[in-house]
Amino acid sequence: VLRLALPLRVLEPEALFTHLDQALVQAGAQGQDLESRLANLPPHLILVEEAERAFLRRVRGFEAFRALIDLASTTRNRHFVAMTMHAPAWRFLARMRRILNPELFGQVLSLERRSGADLRESLTAGAEEVGLALDFSGLLRTGTLASDPENELERATEAWFRLLAEGAQGNAAVAWRLARSCLEPTRDPKVLRVRLSQRLARDPLEEMGDAEQLVTAALHLHGALSLDELRQVNNAPHGATDPVLRALEDRDVVEQRPGGRFGLTLSHLPAVLRTLRRRHFVHG
Repeated sequence: VLRLALPLRVLEPEALFTHLDQALVQAGAQGQDLESRLANLPPHLILVEEAERAFLRRVRGFEAFRALIDLASTTRNRHFVAMTMHAPAWRFLARMRRILNPELFGQVLSLERRSGADLRESLTAGAEEVGLALDFSGLLRTGTLASDPENELERATEAWFRLLAEGAQGNAAVAWRLARSCLEPTRDPKVLRVRLSQRLARDPLEEMGDAEQLVTAALHLHGALSLDELRQVNNAPHGATDPVLRALEDRDVVEQRPGGRFGLTLSHLPAVLRTLRRRHFVHG
């Protein structure tokens, strides 16, 4: 297996080829150039990770990605090329037939969304592994007269996990982050009480304008962007993006990541996406 991890952003075909050529040299491929090294390399699985880094939604922002697709096509009789990609980026490209024909890929695999039952199993098991027990009794409405309290507790627990799955849109990482916001300590250090957090339903974009939503839509599409890349994607005048980004950081909608890049915070991602879809800033 030859793994090709792209840099933070590579938009020129020459830069893409240089990066691939370096990976081939490190793998011991013989030859004078990229073409000869690929020809001399024994049949390999070439895994291109985070392929969305090879494009940027702007004018002349797709040349490197087109070159990557052409390279995969020309080497397919010798090598098996697979790519991983941020799901929103794939959905965007799949609609852009002039850039990408999805039929070029023999198979497209998407990670399935986790159900409430799946999350219940993994969250409960995770707590047990570290010696903790989860107490769901706080989910019962006070003053409720129930002939079968045990059955009522089970219903409330199922409903909480269903709401968690809906809020996280089946994303396990988001679900774990949301679940932690619903836990509170008890007198017993080995027991955590589960409550219904407002964070599951909170919509931090509800009162924000188009500028904020353009920034969050761009971050949703690309996964993470630098300030300069954000300006390019939204074709924004110099100085217009920075204050919007800072305001979103203050609301905990956006977080700074390594390399001077920005991305959406996982805990607010489901609510942000609901707003962006409702206002037609993103689709799918």
